[in-house]
Amino acid sequence: MSETLAKGLLMTLALFFLVLVVEFIMFGAYYVKAENTASNTLKVAERLGGFQHESAVNGKEGVNLEPYLRKQLNNNHMYPNHWSYDFTRGKVDYNKPMEILLTGEYEFHIFKILPIKWGFDPKIPINIKRTGISHVYFR
Repeated sequence: MSETLAKGLLMTLALFFLVLVVEFIMFGAYYVKAENTASNTLKVAERLGGFQHESAVNGKEGVNLEPYLRKQLNNNHMYPNHWSYDFTRGKVDYNKPMEILLTGEYEFHIFKILPIKWGFDPKIPINIKRTGISHVYFR
C-alpha cells in the first residue's frame, strides 16, 4: 500500500513540474514575441524619423506607427487587456535617440488548478525597452 501511495504522490509531483516547465516555455515564447514586436516597430520608426508625427513638408503625409504596432500585437496574440506600449512622440532628427517600451505580464495558469491562496502573485511582468537612432534629416 505504501508503495502505491508513494508512486501516486511522485506521479502527481512529476506532473506538476512537467506542467510548470511548459508554463515557463510559454512565458519565454511571449517574451520573444514582445522582443520581436518592439524591434520590428523600432526598425520601421528609424527609417521614418519617428513613431508618430505630422509632416506636411513637400506633400508628404505624417507618420503614425500606432496602428502598425497594434496590428503586430494582435497578430502575436498580445491583446490590449494584458499589454501596453509607449514610444517617443514627435519628429526624431538624424542621430537622435528614440525608444519604445512594451509592458505586459504572463500569468501562470498552473496555480489556478487548486483553489488555494498561494501567498504570491503568479504573474511575471514582461518589460521590453528598445532604443534606436533616427536615420532621417528634417529641415
